[in-house]
Order: sequence, then C-alpha cells, then structure tokens
Amino acid sequence: MIIVQITPKRNDEETTSGTTSPLGRAGKSAMEDLEPADINRRVNQGSVMNYAELYPCIDEGCLLHTNCAPSAWASDWHQAKADHWRHP
Repeated sequence: MIIVQITPKRNDEETTSGTTSPLGRAGKSAMEDLEPADINRRVNQGSVMNYAELYPCIDEGCLLHTNCAPSAWASDWHQAKADHWRHP
C-alpha cells in the first residue's frame, strides 16, 4: 500500500500532475480506481490505518441484525437503544 499525501495546489493542472505519479505507482490509472484500502491515514504518532479499516463497509441490512456489525462497533452496538439516547 501507499500513503497518498494530498497537498493544496494553485490550479487544477498542478493538482492533476501531482497525483498521477502516486496513482501510477499504486497501479491505478485514475482517481476513480482508488479503493478505501488504497488510502492510508496516520491516526496517531505510531499508527497508520487505511480507510477500509477506519470506515468498514457493511452488508445491506446489517444494521437490522445484532451479529453482523464490525467488531470495532461492538461496545456502541450493545449500548444502542431505539427508544432513547444514552451518552456514555
């Protein structure tokens, strides 16, 4: 995987030319080819996670069942109630 660093540019031409090299190294030909697992983000000083890890995809209808949510959501999932809001 690569870490894509996005920096502000002054015009679209500079922005486009600045992203073609990292895309090529990642084996992608267009921004649309990038997937969440291709983009990394530093979450603290010693840890980097990709967007698929940070924002997991869930199957359609998953939120209607108690056993298919991502494990990172388990604590919040078990505290969630449809009839009231509880802040920890």
